[in-house]
Amino acid sequence: IVNTMPCNHLPSATLPVVMYDMADLEGMGLVKFDLLGLKTLTMLSKIQERTGTSYKVALEDRETYSLIASGDTFGIFQMESEGCQYMQKQIKPENIDDISAILALYRPGPISNGYDKAYAHNKHNGYKKDEITSLLADTYGLMLYQEQTMMLATKLCRYTPAEADNLRKAIGKKLPEEMEKHRIRMLRFGRGTLYETIKGCAAYQFNKSHSMAYAHISYYNAYAKTHHVHEWAAAYLETYEDLDIVHQHPNLFAPPCIHSIDKCYIAIDSSGNKRIHLPMSCIPSIGATVIATLLQYAPFTSFEDMCARVPKAKFNVRHREALMEAMCQTRTLAPLLGVVLGADPIRAKRNYYTNRGLGNTKTPKSKTPGYLVEISKFVAKKSGRTWCKGVLADELGKLEFMADEGFYEAALPFVKTSAIVTLDTNMSNGTCWVRGITV
Repeated sequence: IVNTMPCNHLPSATLPVVMYDMADLEGMGLVKFDLLGLKTLTMLSKIQERTGTSYKVALEDRETYSLIASGDTFGIFQMESEGCQYMQKQIKPENIDDISAILALYRPGPISNGYDKAYAHNKHNGYKKDEITSLLADTYGLMLYQEQTMMLATKLCRYTPAEADNLRKAIGKKLPEEMEKHRIRMLRFGRGTLYETIKGCAAYQFNKSHSMAYAHISYYNAYAKTHHVHEWAAAYLETYEDLDIVHQHPNLFAPPCIHSIDKCYIAIDSSGNKRIHLPMSCIPSIGATVIATLLQYAPFTSFEDMCARVPKAKFNVRHREALMEAMCQTRTLAPLLGVVLGADPIRAKRNYYTNRGLGNTKTPKSKTPGYLVEISKFVAKKSGRTWCKGVLADELGKLEFMADEGFYEAALPFVKTSAIVTLDTNMSNGTCWVRGITV
């Protein structure tokens, strides 16, 4: 390529970049490949490491299809959006072909033309069969894939495979001159209806090889969630660093422990239940430098062992306090941390940190500690959107605030408890808006 093509060496690229576009390259006999990197493959590898079994399993597990049909697909590749979950409940997939169809249908074109509803109806109620729809049994009479267009052209109009591929290209690239040639040819075979059908749905057709490959990945992911949910959830959190998984499946998780420094740690708790200990990296005060330091001295036998062996210069009192609170230690902080807390715990916390700009209910700033005494949801009359509102109290008074609906679940466990929470606040037009919470 370098010897035959003009190339540009960009500072941001590790390899030379060809200066012709895709169409010119194809005209010169070269092929452009799109190489996609998927994080979900990394996630599947992590699941495989934890379970000790291959993630590539048989595609016939009824429980896995039941999970997908229920719409419980948070964290499942390509299937976690609300719209796709709704479609899964309507179609109720029973095999890998149904999953492939869902991935092909969940796009603006097919949805706006009612293909998703037609697929669900035809699957559950049957459809009128004729010469064309009988050849489309895999998709219940719908011409959903580009490969189906090619198949019909070869079977009904005597296209060669190469000619059928040219038809696919003409459709995909919307080449009117080429499409006219194909129209004339199909009319010669008395297939005017076939041409109109192809032309009507061509813009919404998907590549089956692409859809089916993604369907396999989605299935493997759903199988892991069905049969190895703890390993699946741990791999999801480590791969995407998305704490939404904790809010979606709170019963699976436990606070960090001395064994979960940079990765999740799965163990059996005192009640005999399997729990995923969150990694310490989830704690806002514990950054990458602290994690690297702890890994140098790990493993630890106890929290006291950690505090004794890790130098205070790299693992200071603020880090230890944050970690102790996150790990739900019950002992008093003062002896271990070497500090004396004041009589008022909120004021002591506010004044203790090096950042003395923490707000309070009288003068709220971006960080405001206190006790959560109230929280509730309400629906705005004008927009119909759900919000939540609450009250934060400290030694100076009370602060009324508002937040998005999602904040409710995160804050609810700390309402009317002795836990001191710090709200990430923003004052706007006299209203205190909360963006996040730390404990």
